[in-house]
Amino acid sequence: MRTAARWRKTLRPVVLSPGVAGGIALALSSVVHLNVSPSAPLGLYRRVDQPVVRGLLVVGCVPSAAARLARERGYLGRGSCPGGAQPVLKRVGAVPGDLVDLRPDGVAVNGTRLSDSAPALTDSLGRPLHHAPWGRTVVAPDEVWLIGIETSRSWDSRYFGPVPLDQVHAVRPVLTLGGRPVSQGDPWRRG
Repeated sequence: MRTAARWRKTLRPVVLSPGVAGGIALALSSVVHLNVSPSAPLGLYRRVDQPVVRGLLVVGCVPSAAARLARERGYLGRGSCPGGAQPVLKRVGAVPGDLVDLRPDGVAVNGTRLSDSAPALTDSLGRPLHHAPWGRTVVAPDEVWLIGIETSRSWDSRYFGPVPLDQVHAVRPVLTLGGRPVSQGDPWRRG
């Protein structure tokens, strides 16, 4: 009996290990993005099937011209998006029908000003940054605006404008390191 109990103790971790390893492999196979930028907490994120709403954390492809600039300047690595760039990890700042007001002193969505949202004139190396056109825009039915709220230096829709909705997918954190917890929902909602 003691021998059988000892074998059970020895085999239990071996039997459980494939299950644990399989679970980890399954979780990692659904990871869509390793984030190392300050635009969102450092970590691994997986794609989820969820409607894209304001405030949601998403992975998305920027417009082709912006992707080429991002590749030339080293903002983004090589990836599968149009223009050959990797996707960005940002929050949805505005959805179809929202009113976006882009001015030199910042961005407002539906009349609510986003803190620390003034577009920078230059990037961190002093190169000029072009911005989306100043003024008010109603977000088109097939587009969204992406905003990086974790840092005021985020390269987002303030610079490249709206992103096609079909190029954006909701993500959830698998594992994040440091920083504040990753929240979902509208961080600009009143009340």
